[in-house]
Amino acid sequence: PSEAVSDISKLIGELMAEVELAPSIIGVVEGGPRAGRFLAEADEVVKVVFFGRKEVGSEIARICHDRGIPFILELGGGSTAIVLADADLDRAAAGIAWSGFYYHGRSCVGTDRVYVESAAEAAFLERLVREAQKMWSEGINRAPLDESVTPLVRRALAEGARYIAIPEGAEIGPEGAEIGPEGSAPGIISGVPAGSDILREEIFGPLLAVCTTSSGEEVVRLANAGCPMLGASIWTRNRRRGRRLAKQLDTSMIWINDTSFGLPTLPWGGRGEAGWGSIFSRHALHEAARLKWISRSPAWGRRPWWPPYSALKMRLARILTGFYRW
Repeated sequence: PSEAVSDISKLIGELMAEVELAPSIIGVVEGGPRAGRFLAEADEVVKVVFFGRKEVGSEIARICHDRGIPFILELGGGSTAIVLADADLDRAAAGIAWSGFYYHGRSCVGTDRVYVESAAEAAFLERLVREAQKMWSEGINRAPLDESVTPLVRRALAEGARYIAIPEGAEIGPEGAEIGPEGSAPGIISGVPAGSDILREEIFGPLLAVCTTSSGEEVVRLANAGCPMLGASIWTRNRRRGRRLAKQLDTSMIWINDTSFGLPTLPWGGRGEAGWGSIFSRHALHEAARLKWISRSPAWGRRPWWPPYSALKMRLARILTGFYRW
């Protein structure tokens, strides 16, 4: 587990001890990058499943490649939300606000980017602000965003975006985003231009960047060209259009009129820079297995495809080839 959650690591160990799972079955190794690198390089390890930052995942992939062992990577990327003009805007706003701000906005599949069709912009933003304020009233973290987000926020504001909501107690400095040397204010930014850097990076914090577009089809193009997505949500009453747009999105997990949840029966994982391979569901059983097949034949006689060859054998081969073709 991450070195940043030592309390959880300790709890995992205690729970395993309670159910008498021996260290030979499941073990917890605590530590930072050195511990992770040690595990990936250990001869006893035959497969690696890694959840974390893209930079670390790239190193893990290189180590596994050099050793010739398989691996699964889940590298985050957050989610993109697409709100079409015919959506139930109340439902869309409630779902997106929850996805963007639960767990202090630090969910690997939480919504970072929102694209809304221009015909629904005003009504949707009004509802989104209201739903976000409900989330904040439940005790959202009011601390600044991570330092790495500050340049993205500043550039977005310089390009014409603006804060439309921040939690009570947060502050916006004279430059519009800065509240101190640590970072930027959490909240909602609207009017983000298409192609802005803030749409191309995972925020991993309590901030929603909203971009208004002319059509859902344009959104697909912008979303696929932006930050590699772990997931995406589409909000629409038109099922056929929602499925059509979903097929065009470059991500493995898509919710229509819902967002950011997983089930053990559904595969979970990213593609491209967002990850590789799947966990959960029956498909993950193949990921966790090393397949082998064994063929058993009679202990006597010769197989028909062994020599010597004859005209009769060639004729039979042509007949069988034609049969199996159909």
